[in-house]
Parts: sequence; structure tokens; C-alpha cells
Amino acid sequence: MRVTLDSNLFTIGGEQMLKSVAVFGANASGKSNVIKAIRACVSMIRSSHNYNEDTVFGFKPFKFEGYDLRPSCFYIRFIMDSVEYEYSFSMTQTEILTEQLYYYPNGRRSLVFSRDERKGPDKKDVYEFKFALKRPMDVAVNTSRKTLFISRASQMDRETMARKERVSKGKTMRPNYFVFCEGDAEVAYIDMLRSYYRLPIHIIAKKTLLNITSALIERCKSVYIQTKDDRTYLMYDLDVEKMGAQN
Repeated sequence: MRVTLDSNLFTIGGEQMLKSVAVFGANASGKSNVIKAIRACVSMIRSSHNYNEDTVFGFKPFKFEGYDLRPSCFYIRFIMDSVEYEYSFSMTQTEILTEQLYYYPNGRRSLVFSRDERKGPDKKDVYEFKFALKRPMDVAVNTSRKTLFISRASQMDRETMARKERVSKGKTMRPNYFVFCEGDAEVAYIDMLRSYYRLPIHIIAKKTLLNITSALIERCKSVYIQTKDDRTYLMYDLDVEKMGAQN
């Protein structure tokens, strides 16, 4: 049964939209799965730039009729600044396969970018850009198969552009303290320190498990505006024999 209240409607471009939606039904009918799917989608968009090569995504595909062997697909349609957008991506529990963003600037569907990892490994084969994005291949090069392009693009633009603004205004730059962490506990500890204390430094925590290499460190640092006072640290358990041998 579907119930619509006139007070819950608004119109954009001649099309009626709902301000809010309520889902109700019997126990075990799938209501919670709808919320879990939305959470999984939002979590990927907001956080996948922090994921590492051994990350297993925190969602479970539908188990019946062979769906557990197929990619899971997410689709979002939204309006921003009076322009309609369509964003989608598909993934397994271990890697992102496709990603697309379209928009309707004049009522006609236009591609912003598309991504198909099955065409790789060359990034120029994987990605197609139609909209005038700022240095998109710089973002693509730093986007692994564990990371959504828009998540990486947002992270790079948000952190780098904020620091560029400080440089342009002649303000003193806080040095970067890059902390490469063994796991989630170490990252959480760093985040806790940042939330409790106002520090005169810019702390950047990266979860790497034991896959710390010079190339990885330089790649992570390359997307930030660096200063002469930057520092790099490793944070791991002393009982990790492999890490102890490296140091």
C-alpha cells in the first residue's frame, strides 16, 4: 500500500518529489535491508578513500538465486543547485567494478565521468571524462579498485584546496604529520587525539596494515601540499615480528 500526502510533495522541473518516505511492513520483510543498503552506499562514498588493498567491504549481497556471485549495484538520483544528477557504482565485496556520474544541465543527459575497471589496467582505458573536471587523471591515478573516484576526488580537493587557500593568503602552514597505522585501532586513537586537542599540526592517519613501502608513503604524501617541517611516522604493535625486523 502506498499513501501520499499533498503536504509531503514538492515539484522540480514539473516532476513531483517526496520530502520524506516511511517504509512499513511485516517482520523479516526486508525493511532493515533497505536502510542497510543506503548506509553501505553512503559509507562507500564518504569513506572509501581510506580503504586499503586488503579491505573487504562491509556489506553482504543477497544470498539466493545466484545473486551472491553477482556485483552489487547502487544508484542515486539527486538534485543539487537545481541540476539533476545520476550517480551509480557496482562492486563485489573486494573491489569496485564500475562507476558513473551523469547530469542534466539543460534537461539533456550528459556524462561527467565513467569508470570500468574491467577495461584496465591502464587508467586511460578505465576512465572517460566529458565534463571539465580539474586534473581528473591525477585523481584517477590515486584511486585504487577499493576506492570510489568521487570519494578520492572529494578528499583530495577538500584537503588540498583548503591548504592552497591558506598559501594564497600568506598564512602560516601547519606542518603535516603523516602517521601510517597498522590497523583501525591505531587510526581511531589518532582520530581521538585530534578530536580532544587543538594541535598546531595537520595529522593525517593512513591505515596500511603491514603493507608499508617507500612507494606507498610517497604516493600518499604526494596529494598534499607539503612543508619543510613535515614528519612521517609508523604506528604499529611491537609484537608484530615483521615490522620489528623492518625497523
